[in-house]
Amino acid sequence: MGDWALAHHIPLPRLEDQGREPASIGVIGAGPAGLSFAYQMARRGYRVTVYEKEEKPGGMLYYGIPQYRLPEDVLASEVNRLLDLGIELKLNSAIGQAISMTDLRERHEILFLGIGAGRGLTLGIPGEDGAGTWTGTEYLSQVNRGRKLELGARVVVIGGGNTAIDAARTARRTGAQVTILYRRTRKEMPAIDAEIDDALTEVPDSGFKIPAESVIAAVSQQPDWNGLGELKPQTAWVETAADGEWQDGLWAGGDTLGIGVAGLAIGQGRRAAEAAHARLRGLESWTDPQRPAVSSATVKADFFPEIERVPSERKPAREWLAFPDEEIQGTISEQQFLQEVSRCFSCGDCFGCEQCFMYCSEHGLVRLEQVVPGSYFALNLDLCQACRKCIELCPCGFLSPSGTAH
Repeated sequence: MGDWALAHHIPLPRLEDQGREPASIGVIGAGPAGLSFAYQMARRGYRVTVYEKEEKPGGMLYYGIPQYRLPEDVLASEVNRLLDLGIELKLNSAIGQAISMTDLRERHEILFLGIGAGRGLTLGIPGEDGAGTWTGTEYLSQVNRGRKLELGARVVVIGGGNTAIDAARTARRTGAQVTILYRRTRKEMPAIDAEIDDALTEVPDSGFKIPAESVIAAVSQQPDWNGLGELKPQTAWVETAADGEWQDGLWAGGDTLGIGVAGLAIGQGRRAAEAAHARLRGLESWTDPQRPAVSSATVKADFFPEIERVPSERKPAREWLAFPDEEIQGTISEQQFLQEVSRCFSCGDCFGCEQCFMYCSEHGLVRLEQVVPGSYFALNLDLCQACRKCIELCPCGFLSPSGTAH
C-alpha cells in the first residue's frame, strides 16, 4: 500500500474539522517515533518543528537499516509526504549545540523526545578500541553515509539482534567472509527469524577459533544524551506514563524507552500525540483502549473457502550479493493484495458481510446510511426475537449473546 501511495502521489490526509491550532510543537529527533508524533500533530493543525542532529532525517531507518531492506528513495519519499503537511525540519540541529533545551521549552508548548538509541555499547575487552573495530550502529551508520570502510577479508560480528544481522549481511556485501558470534543458542537470538535465515544463506559456516581483520560488536545500544544531560534519567531507559508523558509538557517514545522495532516506535509516537492533543484541547484524558479478547471459538474459520496466503516475491539468493544494494523483498501486485485482504476476518469487528442482515427478521437490523469500517448496521432491540441466529452466523465474533457488539 505504501508503494502504491508513493507511485500515485497520494498526499497524507489531514483530520477533518480541525482548525489551525496556535500551539507550537517541538520534536527532538527525526526517527520513526519523532516523525510519527510530528505527523499526528501536524494533521491536527498544529505548528510542528522537528530538530534533527544529523544531516538527513529518518533516524535508525536511514542510518541503521541497510539499503537492501529499506531503500533510501522510499524513505525519502515518505518523509517528503510528512513535510508536505507543513512540518518544519531543521537538520544539523543538535540540542545543546545549535539550540538549548531552555530555548526549546520557551518556543514550544509541547515537546516530544525521540532521540532513539543510536550509541552502540562496547564489550569492555582489550583491543576493542583499536583499528578495524566498530560497534554495530557505528558501522551501519558509516556505510549508509556512503563512507568506504576497509574491512579486510575476514569479519567477525558479535551479537544476535537485528543490528548484528544487518551488520553481518552488509559486511558480506563487501566480499568479506563473515562469522556471527552469539553467546546463546539460535533459538534465543532476538533478531527476526527470517533475517537470520537469510544471513545464514549468505554466511554458511562458523567456528570457534576465528582469525579476523575486522570486528563489529553489535551487542546492544543506548540513547546518546550528549547535549541533553539535564534530561538524562537515572535509569538506563526513559520511563513514561502509559500515554508517553515523561515530564510536564514533555512526551517521549521510540528506542529512548527501550530497544524495539520501527512499528513500535511509530505507535508510541501516535499514542503520545493523541494524549498531547487531548491535553491542549482540554479533552477527556487519553486512556489506553482496552478491547476484549476475541475467542477463536467465535470466529468461523470456514466462512470463506481456504486460500493460501500470498508470498511476496523475493530475489533469488544468488542475486543478493551480486546486487548488494537492491531490495530483496519485493512488493505483491494489486491483484495479490486484493486476494490477500479477502482472507481477513476482521476478528472482533464488523466487516459488512451481511449475514446477520439477511437472516434477521424484517427491520431487526437496519443498514446505516453512513458506513465506516466496523459499523454497517444498527440493531433494533425492540424487534429482536432473541433467536441468536445472527450470533451463530457472524464470522468474525463481533456480535455477543447480549445483543451488543464486542
